[in-house]
Amino acid sequence: MFRLDGVPVQCPFQGSFTFAYSRGPEVCQSPVSTIDTCIRNSQLVLDYQACYDVIGTESRGNLVDEMECLATWKEGSTRYLLGLLQYHHDPSFYEERFRCFAYEKGKYSKRTLS
Repeated sequence: MFRLDGVPVQCPFQGSFTFAYSRGPEVCQSPVSTIDTCIRNSQLVLDYQACYDVIGTESRGNLVDEMECLATWKEGSTRYLLGLLQYHHDPSFYEERFRCFAYEKGKYSKRTLS
């Protein structure tokens, strides 16, 4: 359950990072996709790249999503981020806009995101 009228929080990622994403059992790793911070520290920009060898990624190809960070919390060594995508097109269902990420901080400011 999420509070829709809550105040956004500062996103745990500041700067630019790369990520891979999955489409079913396949992972799209190359070319790399990026996460960047926005002017507001409560927003992230996710820039998905299409992978020629992963079926289904071409439909996302070079898709950019803006996400508002709604909550962060920690359980053990795993940290969590709840975000709400700011669709610029008409979403079918409001609940499809929520994203939950699990991540761990590593050496040299490296983040492992799931």
